[in-house]
Amino acid sequence: MSNGIRTGSVQLISVLDGVSCANQIATQGTTPGGASTALVAAIAATILSESDGTLTVPTGSLTNGQTLAIFWTVGGVVNACYDVTVASVSTASPNDTVTLTGASSTPTGGQYYAASDSAPTTLPANATAILISVATDVTVGVDIVGANLQQLQISSNQPGLVELFDAVPTERLVAGLPSSSSFYAWPTSLGQSVPFSQTVTKVRFYNNSLNAAQANCLALMA
Repeated sequence: MSNGIRTGSVQLISVLDGVSCANQIATQGTTPGGASTALVAAIAATILSESDGTLTVPTGSLTNGQTLAIFWTVGGVVNACYDVTVASVSTASPNDTVTLTGASSTPTGGQYYAASDSAPTTLPANATAILISVATDVTVGVDIVGANLQQLQISSNQPGLVELFDAVPTERLVAGLPSSSSFYAWPTSLGQSVPFSQTVTKVRFYNNSLNAAQANCLALMA
């Protein structure tokens, strides 16, 4: 991606729940870190005006200032515009009109993702069906020391996106989970470089499903 954010491929491997992964950490003598959280269901909506950065959403479902990810599918490939914010909500019934910050086809702060080699660069066309996920940020207990990171494992029982932040904006790691069976792994033991030079203190989760989800981000540190 041209914005310098590091990304990686999703790997389908054996899914370990939080307990069994914690047991594995203990036997390897490493230090665990990360986050686990419940995620609310995404919101079904549509693009009202791509050029104006407006969405049609169920009445009362979004409020000013919220951080969002917008998911849509093209040819079976999941696309997303994430880290956008709600600038205003025009209330009506049965649907509200939401304007994104920047009010354009490229909302201010928006990043783009695709479960392929080619990410989109704008919002999708008018009337496109989308799912909207409100960001869930976890900071309490998150202390992933980049210099000590040995392996990173991210999973969810629903598709979505996960972001990890340290103090360097270009070192943000974005993990896409395009299906409920996806499991993202970043093993330095296989030659992959450590994605962070500093300490990760925030993990952000987005849920791309009309069902609630449980997401986990587990780190193995020396």
